Amino acid sequence: MDLRVGASPHRDNSNWTTATLLKALTPAATDRPFLHLLAEVAGRLSATILIEPKYRHIGEIHLAGHRRLFVGNALSINGDAASALASDKTYAAERLGAAGLPTAPGCLVVSNRFRHSLALKAPNAARALPPDLTAQIFAETHGYPVFVKPNKGAEGADVTCAHDLSDLQSDLAHLLSHTTHARVEAAIPGADYRVLVLDGAVRAAYRRSPLTVTGDGTSPIADLIAHKLEALSQAGRGPRIAPTDPRLTRSLASASLTLHDIAPPGETLTLLPNANLSTGGTLADLTDHLPLAARDIAIRAADTLTLRLAGVDLIAKDLSDPTILEVNSAPGLDAYALSSDAAWTNARQLLIDALYAPVTAAQTSPP
Repeated sequence: MDLRVGASPHRDNSNWTTATLLKALTPAATDRPFLHLLAEVAGRLSATILIEPKYRHIGEIHLAGHRRLFVGNALSINGDAASALASDKTYAAERLGAAGLPTAPGCLVVSNRFRHSLALKAPNAARALPPDLTAQIFAETHGYPVFVKPNKGAEGADVTCAHDLSDLQSDLAHLLSHTTHARVEAAIPGADYRVLVLDGAVRAAYRRSPLTVTGDGTSPIADLIAHKLEALSQAGRGPRIAPTDPRLTRSLASASLTLHDIAPPGETLTLLPNANLSTGGTLADLTDHLPLAARDIAIRAADTLTLRLAGVDLIAKDLSDPTILEVNSAPGLDAYALSSDAAWTNARQLLIDALYAPVTAAQTSPP
C-alpha cells in the first residue's frame, strides 16, 4: 500500500517506489563487493539497478522489461517456498536425508514460550513438538562436542560448540532467549567446504577455514584478535563478530588460554567453532578440483530443495565422501569474489547467468 499522505489506496501507484524510495546504484568505496558486482553485471546486460540509498540493502534490477527485487544477497532467483524450506535447517536436513543424501545428525529444540503459544492455537501440532530433554538425550547418544545453532540463521551468527552438558544448557538458554527454534547437531570431523550451484551445475567451490590468529611472542591474544578484525574490515570484509564475543573466550579456554595470554611466535589459534567467511574465515578455491562425488551431492541437494541457486555447505575428511551441513538459498559472494581476480570474474558471470537466463526463457516460452 502507498503510505504517502493523501495517497489513494485504489489509485495505481506502481511506480512510486522507484520515484520516491529507490535511486540508481552508483557503488561507493564503502559498499560491499556484492553491489560492485551488480553494477558490473548491469553494464554487461544493459540492466538498471536501483537501490534504497539509506541502508543500501534493498533494491530492484530492471532487465529486458522485467523487474526483480533483491534484499541483501537474495535476488528473487529461488521460489519463496523453496527458500523458506532451505532456511529451516532441521526440516531441510530431513528432506535431504529422505532423498538418500548424507546429512549431519541433529535434533530440533523449541523454546517454552513457542511451545505454550502453539498449544493455544494448534494443540495437536504442539503435542508433536520434541520433548524437553531432546537435546540432552541427543548429545549423550552422539557424544560431545555438539554444535548449537539457530534453526533459521546465516553467516555463523550464534553458532556455538558445546563441550559438555553445562555448555549445552547455557548455549540453548541464551539462544532461545531471543529465538524460538534451535538445532543441536553432531560434530562431524573434517574440513568445511562451500559449493555454489546454479541451474544444476557447480559454478564455484572452496574450502573454508575458521577465524584464526597467529602468536608473535609479545602481544596479548586480545590485541591479536583486535588487529585481525580491523584488518578484515579494512579489506572490505567487515566480519560480523566483536572482539568481546564469548565464543572467542570459550575457544581459547578449550586450549587452556585466555585473552590476556601471549601465544608463542608462530602458533596459530582457532577462535571460532564455525568457518563462515562472514565471521573472519578464509578460503582456498577448489572450483577446478572438486571431486565428482562432492559435485554430485551438491547438485542433488540443490535439486532436492528445488533451488536454482544454492550454497551447499559440506564437511569432509575426504571430499570423495562428504556430509551436507546445510543449504543456503541466498549465498553471499563477497568474500569469495574478493579472494582473487579469477574469483571476481567467476562471481560476476554467475550473477549474469542467474539473472539473464530466466528472462530469456520467459521471452522465448510459448504464451
